[in-house]
Amino acid sequence: MKIFISVLSSVFFTAGITGLLPKKMKCVNYLLLWVYYFSLYYWLGAYFRQWLTVPLIVGGSIIIYLSCRKNLFDLILALAGYLVMVLIDHILTIPLTLSGRSIPYIYEYAYLEITVYFILIFSTIPVLRLIRRFLILPKLPVLYSCPKKLQKFFLAEIYLGIALLAANFIYGDSVSYPAEVLSWNGTIISVFVLSTALIFYNMYDILEKNHELSLQQAQSAVMQDYTQRMESLYEELRVFRHDYKNILSTMQNYIDNDRIEELKDYFHQHILQNSITFSDNGFVLGKLHQLEDMAVKSLLYTKLIAILNRNINLDVEIADPIPVLPMDSLTLCRILGILLDNALEAAADSEEKKLRLSVVSAETAVTFMITNSTQPLSVPVSALFERGYSSKENHDGIGLSVVAQLLDSMPYANLSVKCDDTIFYQDLEIRK
Repeated sequence: MKIFISVLSSVFFTAGITGLLPKKMKCVNYLLLWVYYFSLYYWLGAYFRQWLTVPLIVGGSIIIYLSCRKNLFDLILALAGYLVMVLIDHILTIPLTLSGRSIPYIYEYAYLEITVYFILIFSTIPVLRLIRRFLILPKLPVLYSCPKKLQKFFLAEIYLGIALLAANFIYGDSVSYPAEVLSWNGTIISVFVLSTALIFYNMYDILEKNHELSLQQAQSAVMQDYTQRMESLYEELRVFRHDYKNILSTMQNYIDNDRIEELKDYFHQHILQNSITFSDNGFVLGKLHQLEDMAVKSLLYTKLIAILNRNINLDVEIADPIPVLPMDSLTLCRILGILLDNALEAAADSEEKKLRLSVVSAETAVTFMITNSTQPLSVPVSALFERGYSSKENHDGIGLSVVAQLLDSMPYANLSVKCDDTIFYQDLEIRK
C-alpha cells in the first residue's frame, strides 16, 4: 500500500509541476522526474513529511530546467503549475478538515488517502490543461520575448513565495494541521497565487506593448525598403517605356522605306545586344501589395528577401486581395516564419533549389501554400512534429512542434503537411 500511495503522490506532483509547460519534454525526462519524486516519497516521506517540500522543489526545478534546454520561462511556468496544484489541494483539504476529517486523520486510513489523491489528480490535470491552452499558448510569442533580467526577477519572486509557503506547511505539519492553520495557509496561498497572476499579466501587458512597438518599427523599416524597391522598378519601367517608343519609331522608319535588310541588321546589333533586362525580384516582391495585413506583408517580405539572397528559384502567386484575418497577427507571423524557414533550409540543401509561395483567398478561408524542393525524407512526415527531432545537424528540432502547439489553441486554423519524393508541401488554411 505504501508503494501505491507513493506512486499516486509522485504522479500528482509530476502532473502539477509539468502541467503548464508549453512544450512537451522527452518521455525519458518525465520518467526521470517521476522516479525522483517517487524515491523521495517512498524512502523519506514518512520521516521528513512536509520538510520534503524543499528537495521536491529544488530537485524538480533542476530536472525541468535542464530538460527544457535551460529556458527560464519554462521553469517559471513549471513553478506556477505547482502553485495551482497546491491551491487545488487546499480547496479540497480545507472542507475535509472542517468536516472533521483532518489531514492526520486521512493519513491514518490508506483508502482515504488514495481517494484524496485520485480526486486531486483528476481535478488538477484538467485545470492546468485549460490554463495552458487558453492563457499560456496564445501568449507565447510575447512571453518568450521577456528580457532575461525580468525573468530572473519573476523567478526569484516565485521562489520566495514558495519558501514562505513551505515554512507554513512545515509549521502546520508540526501542529497536526488544525483547521485555523490550514485555513490560514489556504488564505496565504490564494493571495500569493492571485498576486502572482496580477504581476504576470501586468508584465505581459508591458511586454505586449513593447513587442508591438518593436514590430511597428520593424514594419516601418521593411515597408521603406519595399517602397524603394517598387520605386526602382517603376523607374526601370519608365525608362523602358521611353526606349520602347524610340525603338518602335526607328523600326517603323525602316519598314516604311522598305529597308528590310537594314532593319534586320539594326535589330540584331542594337536591340538584341542592348536589350533592357528587368530584375525579376521586383516583380516577385510587388505581388505582396495584395496583402492587407501589414505585419504579414512585412514578414513575407523579409523572408522572401532571404530566399532570394540564397539564390533559390522563387515563385510567388497572390492573385486576389488577402484581407486581414480574424486571428492574432503575431501568432500568424510566427507560424508562417517557421514554415518558410523550414522551406528555405530544405530548398537550399536540394538539387533543384525551388520554392513556391501561393496565397489563395476563397469565400470561407485563406490558404497559404508553401511548396519547396527537398532531399528525400528518411522518416515519416509525422516525425517532424515531434519536439527534439530534426533532419539537420545542429538543429534543435522544435519548429513544427511549436507550430502544432500554437495551432492547438486555434480551432479555425489547420496545417496540412505532406512529402512527395523530393517535393514538400505545407498548406496552412485559416477559416474566415
